[in-house]
Amino acid sequence: MPPGNEPQIVEEAKFRPGKCLASGDTEGPFIDAGRWTREHDPYVQLSVRWVEEQARNLLGMVSRAEVDERYAKLEAEVQEYAEKLMALQRLANAATEFSEAVGDVAEQSVDPDLPVHIDRMAGPGEVPA
Repeated sequence: MPPGNEPQIVEEAKFRPGKCLASGDTEGPFIDAGRWTREHDPYVQLSVRWVEEQARNLLGMVSRAEVDERYAKLEAEVQEYAEKLMALQRLANAATEFSEAVGDVAEQSVDPDLPVHIDRMAGPGEVPA
């Protein structure tokens, strides 16, 4: 007795003709259509390999394995960019903290009674006069 009426993937073509109805392939896995027919000999089973090939050629589809592989690569790229983004965020935070610290120092009042005399800028290795 065949499985239920719902299609499912099986490792062996257990019912006559014992092969893929479309390609004649005897190696599984197979899509078991869950159907007995009078038109075919007599049970519908299709090779997964054949169905994937037809889906690729006729419909432009890719296998789950290919999707999983591409997804894993994209996930790794996203993780890499997330790490770079976090490093840039830390750098931006440090720059902001530095800018705020410099602004705080510049805002501190200078004693107006302190004499400041600079006749010229000192060159390398010189002390201002």
